[in-house]
Amino acid sequence: MTSKRTLVGTCALCLAVVLIAAVCVFAVVVFLVLQNNSALVQVVGLAVDTSTPTAASTPTETPTPLPPTETPTSTPTLTLTPTVTPVIIDAPTKIPADIPAAVTTDTPTPTQIPVPTKPVRPTNSPTPSPTVPLPSTETATSTPAEPPFLPIGTRVELSPQGNGATGAAVLFAPREFTLIDFNYDGQCAGTNIRLGKQGFPKSPVATLLYLEGRPYKNESLRVLIPVDVPAGSADALFIYCDSRDTLLGWGPLLPPR
Repeated sequence: MTSKRTLVGTCALCLAVVLIAAVCVFAVVVFLVLQNNSALVQVVGLAVDTSTPTAASTPTETPTPLPPTETPTSTPTLTLTPTVTPVIIDAPTKIPADIPAAVTTDTPTPTQIPVPTKPVRPTNSPTPSPTVPLPSTETATSTPAEPPFLPIGTRVELSPQGNGATGAAVLFAPREFTLIDFNYDGQCAGTNIRLGKQGFPKSPVATLLYLEGRPYKNESLRVLIPVDVPAGSADALFIYCDSRDTLLGWGPLLPPR
């Protein structure tokens, strides 16, 4: 009894396993069908191919049609039949001797009459315009630079001698002194600024400027040196009063610092 029960249990267990396997296969097939119908078709096709034997197909040869033959067409030939045209020869006609021969007369050549031609009007030729002379492009000859009287920077420190004449002078241009901080009371008529030699104020080399009859206080004055004064011909600057023949201030021309 025990062995029978064991056998029955084993069979039941195997049947359950088979049923579970069948259910799994069915589920897989359904899943494949839902995912892709083509998969099922392929599976079924494979099953049919494996189950049904295929007969060997015998290839049949298809007769190849022959190309159509061209029927030669006869070309009509033209036969030229020569035709003879009869030539009629006229019999010569006799000219009676009593008929005079035709007299040939020369046809006069017509004389050409000259046709008067219209006079040709002269064309208006352009009148030549007078040539305007262009201004000369030659560069004007530059005037030579004035020679400096003394080196630029030459200076003078005035030493007062009377009437409060004080100040200094500097040569800032080749021929121009500049008085700096110049003072003078203006009480001497005919006071002037002159160049000369040291110790000889009465005999100036050149009189440069006459001062006005007014007081000067810390003023700056431009004093020009004439071009005709030779360079280096003086060595001192003087403030001189002509009306009283008195020296009011002077200073030697010192080289630039």
